[in-house]
Amino acid sequence: MGAAGVAYVLPITGTILVLLAIVYFSYRQTIEAYPRGGGSYTVATENLGSIVGLLAGAALLIDYVLVAAVGISAGVGALISALPVLQPHTLALCLLMLTLMTVVNLRGIRDTGMVFIVPTYLFIVCVLGHLPWACGNC
Repeated sequence: MGAAGVAYVLPITGTILVLLAIVYFSYRQTIEAYPRGGGSYTVATENLGSIVGLLAGAALLIDYVLVAAVGISAGVGALISALPVLQPHTLALCLLMLTLMTVVNLRGIRDTGMVFIVPTYLFIVCVLGHLPWACGNC
């Protein structure tokens, strides 16, 4: 079954590249039109009306909730796989992470960036540290 999927790699890769190009040029146009910043709500409201703007805002809220849920559950899942003794406390850990993320995000964008930059760089360093091991047999 896995070998049959190889035939789909190029068409899927091509589709993703086309989608990324569309997003790239779309963002360039938005940045030119709104040099002081304009999120989806602002752009949709000014160009397509308030109902479409509210729809864009609702979509963003749903997206943020899902991103937080997936990120927290993946992070706690990785922690539990490393420390199985924490498995009975999965829900408590998820709620603790959600609370921490909420408090940090309520501090403002500058403080949020300073707090979240540490785990981001730690992740990058860990991935780069494993890269030579992954390609050892290449």
